[in-house]
Amino acid sequence: MNNIRNIVFAVIIIFIFVYSILGSSNIKTNESGYEVENNEANIKQNESMLGDNQINQDKKASDNDGNGNLNENINSSNNGKDISNTVIDENTTEATNELTEEIKLENKINDILSKMTVEEKVGQMFFVVDDGRFGSEVLKTIPAGGIILFESDFVNKNADDLNKFINEFQNNSKIPLLIGVDEEGGTVVRLSNNSSLVESEFESPRALYEKGGFEAIDNDTKNKSDILLKYGINVNFAPICDYSDVPGSFIYSRSFGTDINQLCEYVDRTITIMKDKKIGSVMKHFPGYGNNGDSHNSVIHDTRYKREFVNQDWKVFRKGIDAGGDCILVCHNIIECLDEENPASLSVEVNKVLREELKFDGVVITDDLKMAGVATLYSEKEVAIKAIMAGNDMLLSTFYEAQYNAVLEAVKAGTIKEEQLDASVRRILRWKNSIGILK
Repeated sequence: MNNIRNIVFAVIIIFIFVYSILGSSNIKTNESGYEVENNEANIKQNESMLGDNQINQDKKASDNDGNGNLNENINSSNNGKDISNTVIDENTTEATNELTEEIKLENKINDILSKMTVEEKVGQMFFVVDDGRFGSEVLKTIPAGGIILFESDFVNKNADDLNKFINEFQNNSKIPLLIGVDEEGGTVVRLSNNSSLVESEFESPRALYEKGGFEAIDNDTKNKSDILLKYGINVNFAPICDYSDVPGSFIYSRSFGTDINQLCEYVDRTITIMKDKKIGSVMKHFPGYGNNGDSHNSVIHDTRYKREFVNQDWKVFRKGIDAGGDCILVCHNIIECLDEENPASLSVEVNKVLREELKFDGVVITDDLKMAGVATLYSEKEVAIKAIMAGNDMLLSTFYEAQYNAVLEAVKAGTIKEEQLDASVRRILRWKNSIGILK
């Protein structure tokens, strides 16, 4: 990706250079050193404009409100000058500004990356499940990229307690942390389960839509984002992008609905608002959960044909990617049409779909690696290494310390290449920068 980005930079620079040469070909310098337009070009242009003005004058009597009058007004308002170059100048300036900002960001990330140890790079790949099991001091010896909070992290806390709790994690981390939560609304709420922190539990997107349509969805997304950010939570593990049309199936009550077009609009609007609020989004559960059972408790096989994913779930994920979604969470279901052996979170083939077919270049993260969908197949250390080798950038990890050490050993042994490590850390740092926490 870095090579592609560099090629794009080069093309833009060449365009600006060529344009500057072509734009100056009709310009020469007078004796006083000032640039003046080529007289011959001016004469031809003025003759053309005189002709146009004469035509406009002839047409005014019969077509006073038509194109003749419009053309005259255009010529008059621009003093007889062609404004096409002005448009090109504005586009060139915009492209130059974008290029400048991109170069600044690349330099910023390169600077941070060059100063990071291998241990710190490995740490960035872990989005750690805290769940009240350890304190922030551990980050001084075992770094992390993010902390995800669950219900137990909010129990018996008021606003001051929670702010202090989160600030302690941030203060003990060399690089600012992603602080996440599953606040989908409905059956999955963490923060809003505590009435001392949020007045009432957030409703599910499905219920909100039934009450007030997309306006209710928009207002809820804005309100939820503001509340999370107020407490220092900068990532919400939402929206649900899964298509499910069988009531009673595991993901059905958490999904938005059975109309693909409405589901696409829901994801588009939600991510657009979250980006505007500068809170991170996590689209889940790629490649799509469908009407399957619960991979928290067992190994799940999804037997759908690929065309079903293409026409349903992947349409929704594409919409989220186009809206600028930051991160995609990959489920543990075995998607037999893509990889008959490996859970999606451990599959190179599934990762290829994201990178090559859907053209996603954001952060890819696994679902929690303690879930039975993978934990019954591999040890906690094996599953972490396998997940990174499949192409994931981050691991949602309950067994943080053990998996961190296993991945670090694999990097030092050359099993996991440092080039891959650097590519993932770049994506993570870009995500942190986009939500305004990377200093």
